[in-house]
Amino acid sequence: MTASIMFALIVLFCWSALFAADATPEIPSAEPGFSTSQEPREAKLGEMLMAGFQVLDTMEHEAMMGCWNQFMGVVEQLPADPQAPYYGINFFTADYNPQEHIGFGYMACVPVLKSEGIPEGVVLRKIPARDYIVFEHKGPLMYLEQSFNYIFNQYLPQGKHKALYADLLEVYDCRFDAESPDSVIEIWVPVQQQE
Repeated sequence: MTASIMFALIVLFCWSALFAADATPEIPSAEPGFSTSQEPREAKLGEMLMAGFQVLDTMEHEAMMGCWNQFMGVVEQLPADPQAPYYGINFFTADYNPQEHIGFGYMACVPVLKSEGIPEGVVLRKIPARDYIVFEHKGPLMYLEQSFNYIFNQYLPQGKHKALYADLLEVYDCRFDAESPDSVIEIWVPVQQQE
């Protein structure tokens, strides 16, 4: 993935993270050129060790842009599979308090094969194995927020799955191209089955 593509990723707006679903129905979009999976697929993901940069207690464009810029500056030095996708991770900390707007963060990162040889300043984050529902956002990055709105304001309130306060993954693999109508970003929402 080139630095120019990732720069476009940063500049355009990220909310707030492998396998294509060939026959997933999509909701029609009010915006031209993007769609969101109407029904997600269920998936399990094993434990991963991520390395990158994070920002805490803000989702401001400038802060997230700085996070991705830092990450792009060191990604080639990280002990990662060169074919691995990049991830945006939305997470909560132990002091999460939505009323005070604290206790959440965003991380630009890649899975690494080991914790040794990590450049100074890079943060490591372990993502435990868990269950997810996976949505596909198809189309330009600028409409990613609308996909999140569908997931959290329309799909999840139906009660088929209960979202967890845990690491939510945006996956930027070889199908990602920030401005293309054919671009695909996967959104992995950590869930538990409803009782």
